[in-house]
Amino acid sequence: MGRCSHILRLVAVLCICNTLPCFNATNHERWKRQTIPQLPGITEADLSEAIEYAEQIVNQRFQEIEPRIFAAGITPETGSAEWFMAASHNANQVTQNLTRMSLITEEVTRFIAQKFALTREQIAYSLPSMDIRQSSLNSECPLKVDFPCQPRKYRAYNGYCNNVQHPHWGSANMRYLRYLMPHYADGVSTPRKADDGENLPSARFVSISIHKDSDKPHAHLMILTAAWAEFVSHDLVHTSQTAGYKGSFIKCCGVSPPYIHPECFPISIPGDDPFYKVKDRCQEYVRSSVATRTGCTLGPREQANQVSSFLDASHIYGNSKEKNDELRLFQGGLLRTQAGPGGELLPSDRRYCRESAENFRCFKAGDERVNEQLGLTALHTLWLREHNRIARELVAVNPLWSDEVLFQEARRIVAAEIQHITYNEFLPVVLGQSVVAEYDLEPQTSGFFTGYDINVNPGILNSVASAVVWFFASLVSHTMAFYDEEGRKVGEENIVDSFYAPFNLYRDGVLDQLLRGMLRGKAQSEDQFINQVMTNKMFVDPSTGVGLDLAAQLIQQGRDHGLPGYIFYRQLCGLGRARDFHELNSSIPADVISSLQRIYKAVEDIDVFTGGLAETSMEGAVVGPTFGCLLGIQFQKLKKGDRFWYENDLPPSAFSADQLQELRKVTFARIICDNSKALEETQPSVFLDRDPFLNAPMHCEGDAIRRINFRKWINEQPQSFLPSKKIIEAIRNARQDVRTLQSHQVDLLKQHRNVDPLSPAGTAFGFNKPKPQALEIANTSFLLQFATTRFLNGIFAQDGELQDSEVSPSSNRDVREILGVLSSMDISGLTDLPKNQKCGEHDLPCDHTAKFRSITGWCNNLQNPDKGKAFLAFKRLLPPVYNDGLQVPRFKGISGRPLPSPRLVSTEIHDDISVPHQRYTLLVMQYAQLLDHDLTHTPMNKGIMNTILDCHGCDAKEAVHPECWPIPIPANDPYFPNVNKTNAKPHCLPFTRSLPGQLTLGFREQLNQVTAYVDASHTYGSDICEAQKLRSFFRGQMNVTVHPFSQNLKPLLPQTPSNKECKSPSGLCFEAGDLRSSEQPALAAMHTIFLREHNRLALELEARNPHWNDELIYQNARKILSAITQHLTYNEFLPRILGWDAINKYNLELLTEGFSEDYDSSCDATIFNEFAAAAFRFGHSLLKPSFKRLATNLKIKEPSVQLRHTFFNPDILFRPGMVDELLFGLANTPMETLDSFITEEVTNHLFEDRKTSFSGMDLAALNIQRARDHGIGGYNSYRAMCNLTKATTFEDLKKEIPLRLIDKFRKIYSFVDDIDLFPGGLAETPVHGGIVGPTFACVIAKQFQILRKCDRFWYENSEPLTRFTVSQLTEIRKASFARMMCDNADDMRVIQRSAFDIPEPFLNPRVPCTTLPKVNLDAWTDRSDHCQMGGKNITVASSERISPCVMCTCTKEGPMCQSMRIDNCLSLSNLFSATEIFNDHVCKVQCAFSFRLFPASLNSVRL
Repeated sequence: MGRCSHILRLVAVLCICNTLPCFNATNHERWKRQTIPQLPGITEADLSEAIEYAEQIVNQRFQEIEPRIFAAGITPETGSAEWFMAASHNANQVTQNLTRMSLITEEVTRFIAQKFALTREQIAYSLPSMDIRQSSLNSECPLKVDFPCQPRKYRAYNGYCNNVQHPHWGSANMRYLRYLMPHYADGVSTPRKADDGENLPSARFVSISIHKDSDKPHAHLMILTAAWAEFVSHDLVHTSQTAGYKGSFIKCCGVSPPYIHPECFPISIPGDDPFYKVKDRCQEYVRSSVATRTGCTLGPREQANQVSSFLDASHIYGNSKEKNDELRLFQGGLLRTQAGPGGELLPSDRRYCRESAENFRCFKAGDERVNEQLGLTALHTLWLREHNRIARELVAVNPLWSDEVLFQEARRIVAAEIQHITYNEFLPVVLGQSVVAEYDLEPQTSGFFTGYDINVNPGILNSVASAVVWFFASLVSHTMAFYDEEGRKVGEENIVDSFYAPFNLYRDGVLDQLLRGMLRGKAQSEDQFINQVMTNKMFVDPSTGVGLDLAAQLIQQGRDHGLPGYIFYRQLCGLGRARDFHELNSSIPADVISSLQRIYKAVEDIDVFTGGLAETSMEGAVVGPTFGCLLGIQFQKLKKGDRFWYENDLPPSAFSADQLQELRKVTFARIICDNSKALEETQPSVFLDRDPFLNAPMHCEGDAIRRINFRKWINEQPQSFLPSKKIIEAIRNARQDVRTLQSHQVDLLKQHRNVDPLSPAGTAFGFNKPKPQALEIANTSFLLQFATTRFLNGIFAQDGELQDSEVSPSSNRDVREILGVLSSMDISGLTDLPKNQKCGEHDLPCDHTAKFRSITGWCNNLQNPDKGKAFLAFKRLLPPVYNDGLQVPRFKGISGRPLPSPRLVSTEIHDDISVPHQRYTLLVMQYAQLLDHDLTHTPMNKGIMNTILDCHGCDAKEAVHPECWPIPIPANDPYFPNVNKTNAKPHCLPFTRSLPGQLTLGFREQLNQVTAYVDASHTYGSDICEAQKLRSFFRGQMNVTVHPFSQNLKPLLPQTPSNKECKSPSGLCFEAGDLRSSEQPALAAMHTIFLREHNRLALELEARNPHWNDELIYQNARKILSAITQHLTYNEFLPRILGWDAINKYNLELLTEGFSEDYDSSCDATIFNEFAAAAFRFGHSLLKPSFKRLATNLKIKEPSVQLRHTFFNPDILFRPGMVDELLFGLANTPMETLDSFITEEVTNHLFEDRKTSFSGMDLAALNIQRARDHGIGGYNSYRAMCNLTKATTFEDLKKEIPLRLIDKFRKIYSFVDDIDLFPGGLAETPVHGGIVGPTFACVIAKQFQILRKCDRFWYENSEPLTRFTVSQLTEIRKASFARMMCDNADDMRVIQRSAFDIPEPFLNPRVPCTTLPKVNLDAWTDRSDHCQMGGKNITVASSERISPCVMCTCTKEGPMCQSMRIDNCLSLSNLFSATEIFNDHVCKVQCAFSFRLFPASLNSVRL
């Protein structure tokens, strides 16, 4: 044969690439392009002889055999199972028209193969490249090689010209592709036989042996998953049966030989079949329609896909303009509908439909299979409504748009929604996150996708179409349940009754009931089993009770298509080729292998459908490794090879950046909500079962299930007062009060009325130890507190006591009005306010150009520099409720009687019952504590000369110090004696009041001695002195302690001898940005991880920027770690605490791309007192009495770490592997359920000295007392603030609090208004999807709302001088706590994807650390003068084409590139060489149509 021309070479390459494994997936390198085997010398005369023979054979079929069969009336009986199967696989006219030439080329291939004894490889790989241009095959070919086409904005209905260089790729009626050559028995078209040449076992025998019925509902997967799988498959795949004469259906069983159609391939039924008792022992199967190759080249038989390969909603809109015209209304961009009692329904259709007693009709959609079963029809109805809903939204914002534009835009959006739902929600469930990541299937969270490859053929693989995509058959349940709006099951329908009879949808409310059923009903487990409806009664004929076997049909189809056996696909996917049955044990259970061995003679014989379905599902996935691999490859091709992929930035079809951001909001939950009539709620992840946590059902009308904003589709186009004389006098007298107090403290020191720092009280003090700055502020606060008291006493003359606010509201109102005026008075001239010059930051004016946040929080707010900074008084949600209206703790109820002892409340409400959480790990608790230490640190009072007040005695307030407020032990306490046996005095738990922190006259306020912001201050400190002490000032690193046991172990926190409360045998405790880092070992381990992360970041930044100095490295690493902390908190932690309703209500949901514009310079980030003193102490309910140690191999290490024995004793972390063991233990131990129960480890033994009986303290009682100390009002007031009904009786609490707890509250509190905030909040039932109740959720959400909104350095902000770059922000959004643990543990190689969730093989599988997304610090490479892109150096502030159709601009933040719109392709050829143009996919998309008009030199370059 002569040398092929350019066109023929192109055809040959296409044919080969569509047959051979041309992909480059990482795990498939060994399957690269093979050498094409050489053909013998085949002459043109040989070819002509073959064509003449083939035409005789085919003409005989079309002119004699088929007319004879038709004339005899041999067709399936209308309404029979085989008739409906034929209807589902009906060949369209295009396929029928192509059949004759397809059969001729097949017979030519067979003739040549036999004459020249060609091998299977030569038939598959060499014949397609044979030159047939001079033959009649070429001249009469109906599917010629096409020229490049011109790109348009909207898809063609049949997919043509999606690829402008290869217009037929992916279009309807094209052949399926292959990665493995077909294993036809004769190498050409005879269905596959066994490896020894004998017949394979009957497909029905395989079905009843392997795929028998077994009712095993999946633990997590909903029926909707199976329905969506089928819905998507109908968008991608439609294999037609061969049609008979004039398009008639073919019958194969019970037919005498003269009337057997050549395409019959019936399934034999075993004699002992348990279900089929038919006389003919035969089940119908007609071979699939034959497909024509482009150019009608030779080769083995191929099958046609009647629909476009793309995920383009073709099953909604049809695969031809003619079909689409039948479906359109041609008004307002709408699709045709018919009115139904529950809303719009699909238009009616009689063509393929069962009879209905009510004379109901079936429905019409873009796909003939719409009526196959009720669930499928329901999804079609949803998407019909969604199209029309979108069209109506679009016309509202673009009233001048034509019907055509409205229709095409709505169609375009619907296709994008289906793509997003499939890749964002469905594939991660089916394939698991690991496969999704391996094949790059996860949608981007920001920016455009740049992976479109014009050389990727997006066609569907034959193996996927004929076997793999049918994995959902195993998931299908035999019934569809109906649920009403109350969640009650009101009925069910066997799917047998809805085959081509979806008439229930005509009944009012049934669609909604069915959707609820699909959202509540479990799918079957993914295994080899398939329910008996699908294997015995598929399309059953009600009159005979005989149906088809879907499993057998699929097995037979695989053989019909020449699909190689399962083991060859297994080998393709990197599992190794099994040489015998026993070598399947790595992926198939032993009992299934035994069954396979009984059925198949050789392991090579196993059908791919059966073998793939028999595999054990991968962790976190529905399918096994082989099906996972093939689906991963297929969906990768559909993404990379689709010019209209919704994330692409390819003119003219791309969405705008704003539109793309809206499309990323799409969820299937929102589609269901928007298009059902009365569905009020659904779980956000509809393919998974609802739970009380992150997948708790959300109201459709709320904001938790986000909506698209279609406006993105608008046509592209306090006064200060001077103090009075009485104030001056009050301050002067107050100075004397302060001196008296100081004198009293000196006397205490002389009397040794102080406690040992190592005692329980000393440990408690160590946890709330004041810093020097706090003491300086408190001295002034005491002065102002005394001055305020003297001033008010002088006004009201109440013998030195203010009236109780709740007893005398009028007086309280007067007091509050006066206090409001007092707080605004300028007293700076009357007393020295603390400056904290040494360790603070006070420079003014603020430097608005500063890129990094200050250590202290100073100047975060440029207008009010002190907002949110360290050493600032808390602010409040509600005014304080002090007993005297000013500063005395709340100790009386509204009746004037004393409130119950906090210890009594603790023992009655917060008893110890362990209820492990079913979803979240103890890491949630530990992260909550670490985060709390980032946000709040309330110091308490101390004695002079760094002594600790002894507040044990019940009379300590009078006998020791006025800042003592001990907690009485009630009579009959279950643990503590209420009388001290040694001195017969009443027994109290020690309690010291918090330091005051107000720097104005007025109410007493408490002090926060850390910054308010989420800024990782627990690692870096909250004042300059702390920060400098922690730094090494070398290469941006922070100080560490080298691990004493091995250089191979990562360093620990630095140590300090200055902590007097330290109980470690070494006398050394750890030092971090927060004083409490050594409080208990798990907390110290968390601090260690954050320290190591900073140093890791610093080293990586230095490697990328060797010219940076220590300061620059340190500040950038700190900025990144602060941002990661914010991301982890709002992305992983808060959704689990608050649930999605609260996240959306308070605008806490993070952006997936772009910058936030929500920063508000007028707001104040200061922490709420109620948050610090009550609400954010919810984590105490999550505690366990000990920390489990777990090795990375999941073996428990003994002993566990007992909490009571390790307070401020961190030496245990020096043991090799202890940090890893504690962290891995936290990540694999369920936390306690958040409720009123708290472990006695902290309610009886807190800080206990094991040598002294009853020396422990009660954390719950301390919390209650602390809130009273701070003047925090009762729980009922905060209920009202949070829009809950304010209770007037205890019974009014029953909606939020269980009755058993209401009874306990009634027992210990006199009135409902007396209930303290901490026990009241913990007692509430959790909010929807969260773990805290509504009141705590409200307080916590309000706090985190302002921490985001009021932080100028919030990581998502758009502030030009402080923000991250787009690429840097994209990287930070990849951060996860699981990855941080992996990166900084000593030897952690495997962890679950969400470290806060309990490992679960499907929902949260353990994966190798290397598979978790990692923040790539390349985005921080300093580009001081240029960027490098596409091999070109671009100077900063300059733009340059890196290719003919891509323009990049270099900024200091990095390169920003954009596809160019090319208006004149011919001009482009004058600017760039042909090679440059052809190597640019963006050029090819826009200009391939024009390439044929280019100068001749261009034509020599292969496209």
